Amino acid sequence: MAPFIPKRSGVGVVEIFGSIHGGSQAVEQVRLLDIVHKARHMKALVVDIDSPGGAVSGSEVLYSRLERIARDKPVVAFVRGMGASGAYYISCATHQIVAL
Repeated sequence: MAPFIPKRSGVGVVEIFGSIHGGSQAVEQVRLLDIVHKARHMKALVVDIDSPGGAVSGSEVLYSRLERIARDKPVVAFVRGMGASGAYYISCATHQIVAL
């Protein structure tokens, strides 16, 4: 997962593609979300999702982190393909869900 964080736009984009796993993958995604949360120049976050879901532990960690970010910044989930199970769960922590 590689974040696309345009400096001039003020909007951070974090991708969540493929199965959601616990462990090191979740830790890496949380680290990226923390960067966006702490960055003062990022005024909003778009979570780009294409995932069938996955592990409960990883989904819960991502949900709680997105919920925390949503208290301070606007957060939108963009579901470009599949957004099932745990992927839908994490998108419920955002202010708005946009799906194709």
